[in-house]
Amino acid sequence: MKLHGGKLKNRIVFFSLALFTVFTAGVTGYCFIKTTYEGDSISIIDGIYWTIATMTTLGSYPMGVELTSPAGKIFTGIIVSMGITIVFIGLPLTVAPWLEERMKKALLPEKTSVPDENHVVVCGYSDTGKEVAETLRMHNFRYVIVENAELLPKRLSGTPFVTGDPASEETLKNANISKAASLIAVKDDATNAFICLTAKKMRPEIMIVASADDMSNIRILLKAGATKVVSSKSVAGGLLGQRAAGRYDVDIAGRVAMLGGLEIHQHTIPEKSSFAGKSLKEAEIGEKTGAAIVGMWKNGELTVNPGPDEEIWEGTILVVMGTKEQLSKLRGMI
Repeated sequence: MKLHGGKLKNRIVFFSLALFTVFTAGVTGYCFIKTTYEGDSISIIDGIYWTIATMTTLGSYPMGVELTSPAGKIFTGIIVSMGITIVFIGLPLTVAPWLEERMKKALLPEKTSVPDENHVVVCGYSDTGKEVAETLRMHNFRYVIVENAELLPKRLSGTPFVTGDPASEETLKNANISKAASLIAVKDDATNAFICLTAKKMRPEIMIVASADDMSNIRILLKAGATKVVSSKSVAGGLLGQRAAGRYDVDIAGRVAMLGGLEIHQHTIPEKSSFAGKSLKEAEIGEKTGAAIVGMWKNGELTVNPGPDEEIWEGTILVVMGTKEQLSKLRGMI
């Protein structure tokens, strides 16, 4: 059962008041009936014991504690009914959700503070979201993951994240979207559209890059507010087709013109390149050009999203994604 904090708090308060009211009525009624209708001496301890035993339907009373008069039996039935309602119905509706909420919080990754400004808001932590986060980390970009709590793994500890619906204003506000450099939406197409609408409403000037599983949804995502839309199927299909045809140094801009300005190029590293013999981290391609290395061909094998320690050799083919200006700058450095 999933409850918002305010609703759960109201249930707990109502349950506590109801429990206290019935308990007080039980002790008071017991003392009144015992003295008025049964003429016995009483003690508060007996009243408390009787009320607890009756509310929990324990039904076992020491000698002289039970109510034997007709009024006492009627009152006992009333307290039993109210006890069953409160203890066996109210308790699961309040304590169980509270325990569930506490357990979820305990299982959540250790939270890291959200960056103050100039960060990237990554909405979604699927396989694509993980690759995006890894690439941003490799190029030393600050970012924050936005995802529903149940979809976040425990191993995310140490990574900035915000839990909640990525398409809600409250969640994006917690991700500090007002000072973010850009937003990347990598959920399903429908959710991405809602994320774009919400983000543009909150921050009209922010750059939004959205993924599209279905190419027919690209236009919808652009109308929803996406600055750029990346279709992984289109990019991968074009790149693999060109590669299969034996074209290693290809420009597939024609294939990705629909991606709102982003292009993917492949560049072969020549013998005298300043990048030859360096790792991706040492080459600082992202920092110097703004382009992202999304793949590397070495010895006929493609590595997707290579790590920062991956070495660049003579003859290595870099698969690079960026704007025309960024790719042009990289071409001049190679």
